[in-house]
Amino acid sequence: MKKIIDGIIIVEGTGDSSYLSSFIDALFIETNGYDIKEADIEFLQYCHKQIIILTDSDEAGEFIRNILTKKLPKAINVRVNSNMCNKNGKHGVAECKKEEILNVLKEYFIDEKNETTKMSLNDLISITKGQKEIKKYISNFFHLGTTNNKEMLKRINAIDLTISVIEKEVLDHYGN
Repeated sequence: MKKIIDGIIIVEGTGDSSYLSSFIDALFIETNGYDIKEADIEFLQYCHKQIIILTDSDEAGEFIRNILTKKLPKAINVRVNSNMCNKNGKHGVAECKKEEILNVLKEYFIDEKNETTKMSLNDLISITKGQKEIKKYISNFFHLGTTNNKEMLKRINAIDLTISVIEKEVLDHYGN
């Protein structure tokens, strides 16, 4: 059974998020090494969820961690023991032993998520009527960043936006 974090974990790349998501249920945002999209920073600044920075302890990881700490002062910095993170000569988060990751994140796990208020892909398609313009408006208005439908849905649910709030905003902006 996956451990649950009701928040966002910032990692460096797809390898990290893929590995962690195999045993942790959370929203992962990838920085792609030395860079993070400004739209992702804006989303994280707008978000009221717990934000955990979990980057490698190498030069790129420390560089992006420093940027994120300045832009997201309420974010929590979590570091892994690099001695516990070693595979094929690499020492990153994706190379950590599962036990090390679970240990450093243990205080952030919750027992269960409230799934009753979560929006579905069908809800999103219904609200946007399949129109890219409406999806873009929702993304901009709620600071979700530029994403595909699946990632947009994860972000909507991560910040506990309700269907009624989104529908009201779309109706107010576009009318019937």
